[in-house]
Amino acid sequence: MNQHAPKPTRTAATVDLTTEPPDQRIRTQSFRRQRQEQRQQLTVNSQPGTRRGSQQQEHVHSPPLNVNKPKVNTRPAVHIIEGLLPGRPLPTDGTCVILSHQDPEITSDQLITKFYNSYKPRDHNVKINRIAKISSSRIAIICNDQNSAVELSAFIPTIEGMTWSTAQKKRPILRIHGIPDKTTVEDLICQLKYHNDELANIQLDDSNFVFAFKKTEGDVKESNADFFFRCDAAIHKIFTANPFVRIDYRRCRVSNYSNFLQCWKCQMFGHSSSNCNQKIACSHCSEEHNTKDCTKKRTPKCVNCTKYNLRVKNPHFRLDCSHSAMTATCPIFRRMREIAHELTNYNGS
Repeated sequence: MNQHAPKPTRTAATVDLTTEPPDQRIRTQSFRRQRQEQRQQLTVNSQPGTRRGSQQQEHVHSPPLNVNKPKVNTRPAVHIIEGLLPGRPLPTDGTCVILSHQDPEITSDQLITKFYNSYKPRDHNVKINRIAKISSSRIAIICNDQNSAVELSAFIPTIEGMTWSTAQKKRPILRIHGIPDKTTVEDLICQLKYHNDELANIQLDDSNFVFAFKKTEGDVKESNADFFFRCDAAIHKIFTANPFVRIDYRRCRVSNYSNFLQCWKCQMFGHSSSNCNQKIACSHCSEEHNTKDCTKKRTPKCVNCTKYNLRVKNPHFRLDCSHSAMTATCPIFRRMREIAHELTNYNGS
């Protein structure tokens, strides 16, 4: 055998790369089309200003913020049982009869005693739910229905010296802030009509614009005071249409005042401290001392919510007590303010 014979060369088989099976060609075209669509989508949704070398991810554009979106009340809804409120307001549905005496020296306690001795509800087929003292010389008798109130009001004139009236919706109270304390009511009314064109041709007198009281403590300076007026619904609407009124050389803020009473002594509602027969309670910690003498400023506890929870058997309906009794965070305070708004005649009806 010849060792120097050349080795046979291996020839490569020729393959036609231009031809593909039909099925493979369709799959390739579909794959290329998908990759092209993905590249276009990434180009549109890519976030501008991306660092080089960092992995680009699909960016979803968030919708623009709606700056005109109304504010939503984030406070949780609280279920309050109306019958357990500390100091229920007088009903204005014709079932409440208010009694007073012609003699101003007769107190409300004497008036109740005289009513007990002169009137027996069972003899007249009248159903009375409760009797409440609303001032030092007036009492309110809340009947079960309107027929009982009509029968009671027909008998009241037969009692010597007694007069009666029905509970009506209250007039709204207007608050004018920052008026000089030495200003009289007559001068204030003249300045209101002289410096404000919308009030120039309006009659302001005791029939539609009555001075209630003024307040110097709180958020006003010692030289200024807030004046409060009871007015008709039409007058109230004209004043509150503008947030300010001009008085002499200053501009004073105007606001609506919630027309409900809260006792500074017991923190309950519906009466003042001068007619209170309850125990004293601190508005901050609910203990039996004056609020100004309280030393537990960091641990508030509402006395009204605490008493309310003692009467509620279901623990799911109990209220949070970690707040003061005179703040808007108290659910009972907010509910009493809503009730006072419902019992105020803002529409003039």
